[in-house]
Amino acid sequence: MKTFFFLIIFTISSSLFSQITKGNWLVGGTGDFQKSKIKNTTSNGNIQEFESMHFTISPDIGYFLADKFAAGLVLNFTVNNPSGSNNSSWGYQIGPFARYYFLNTDKIINVFGELNCSFGKGISNQNSDSNSNNYEVKAGTALFFNNSVALELSLNYNLNQLNTNSSDLDTKSLTLGIGFQIHLEK
Repeated sequence: MKTFFFLIIFTISSSLFSQITKGNWLVGGTGDFQKSKIKNTTSNGNIQEFESMHFTISPDIGYFLADKFAAGLVLNFTVNNPSGSNNSSWGYQIGPFARYYFLNTDKIINVFGELNCSFGKGISNQNSDSNSNNYEVKAGTALFFNNSVALELSLNYNLNQLNTNSSDLDTKSLTLGIGFQIHLEK
């Protein structure tokens, strides 16, 4: 009887946290707040350096192509307010991501790595449009509350390039991200 009871508990618990398997969907997003040091090179060669406060919300959707490996699309919405400059801006970007979970699929806490790049537009309060590119490397942990919802904490390294008619702005930053992911089973 003990063996039968143990087998039932083992079967339930091993299927409870198997949402990072092939054929499942990943829907969610992250948000981060960052303070950055920015170097701005204008078209005439002048260099400006200043600090900036930056907030990003990044919803995403992905599909598990294999166990523990998902790929999909990320959409970034960004607000930027540089100190020492009256050029606040907002922007949007879209692009692909790839994510890999390193531990077994039955773990309540799992470790992941993610790469993404996104491309889009930025608009400043001076009504100037710009093109923007963002490249991100992310590593973190996912804490699964149940078989569908995970809280994520991550450390993110970003390289953001903003190109306008008058200047090129490169921002490199290290941020802490927090997010939720919902895993939709097949």
